[in-house]
Amino acid sequence: MPAQSASEFFSSIPLITKYVVGSSVVMSIVSSGMIDPYYFVLLFPLNWQYWRLLTNVFYFGPLAFPVLINLMMFLQYSKQMEEEHFKGRAADYVWCLILGVLFMTPFAWYFGMMMLSISLMLYLVYIWCNSNPRMTLSLMFIPIQIPSVYFPWALLLLNYALRRSFRAELVGIVAGHIYYFLTEEYPARFNKQLIYTPGFLLNIFPPTTLKVHGFSAPGRSQVGQQTTQQRIRNPFSGGHSWGSGRRLGN
Repeated sequence: MPAQSASEFFSSIPLITKYVVGSSVVMSIVSSGMIDPYYFVLLFPLNWQYWRLLTNVFYFGPLAFPVLINLMMFLQYSKQMEEEHFKGRAADYVWCLILGVLFMTPFAWYFGMMMLSISLMLYLVYIWCNSNPRMTLSLMFIPIQIPSVYFPWALLLLNYALRRSFRAELVGIVAGHIYYFLTEEYPARFNKQLIYTPGFLLNIFPPTTLKVHGFSAPGRSQVGQQTTQQRIRNPFSGGHSWGSGRRLGN
C-alpha cells in the first residue's frame, strides 16, 4: 500500500481533533522563539487573562523531541475518541473536552499546575478504557496484557518511573472518572441523565448519529453506547504499543 500523503493524512483527521491539535502545534511553534511560553500557561490570579484557561490545556511546551511525541500521542488519542466513541457527535465531543477543562482547572489551582495537557490525555484515555472494560492493552514495550480498566493506572505508574511525577496523570484520571460517572454510571444505575450537551453546540455541530441509551447484560454498562453500526473498535490494541506515536487500531 503506498504511503499516505500529507494531504490525505490531514484530510483523515476529524474536525474537532484537527482544530484542537492544530492549535497545540501552533502554540508549540510560536513559543519556540516568537512568543514567550509564559503567555500560554495557567497562572493564578488570572488578572483578566482568561485565555489561559484554554491555552494551558492544549499547550505541551516549545518544540522539542518529547513535545513532538506528546503531540503525536494527543493526535492519536483525540482522533480515535472522535472517530469511534463520539462518531457523528462532534458537539458531544466538544462538550466532553469543555467539561474536562472545568473538572481539571480547580485541581490546577490547588496544586499550582501550569499546564494540563498531559492531564487531558489521561482524561481521554480513562474515558475510553472504562467505556471498553473487556479490552486488554499492552503498555508500550512491556509484553504484558493489562485489562483496560486498570490501564490508566499502569500508565500513571510508568510515567512516575520515568519522570518521578504522577500529579498530572492523576488529575486527568480523576477528571475522567467524574465525567464517566456522570455520563455513564449514574444514568445506568438510576435511569436518569445528568449531563446534556448544550443546544448551541448541537446547532453548530449537528449530530449525524444518535446516542443510544439502554441497559446491558450484568457486568457491563451500555449507557452511551452507540448502535451496532457504530460499535467502537479497540483503537489502543491490536499488537501495537501505547504511546508509540502510531495510529493504533485493528
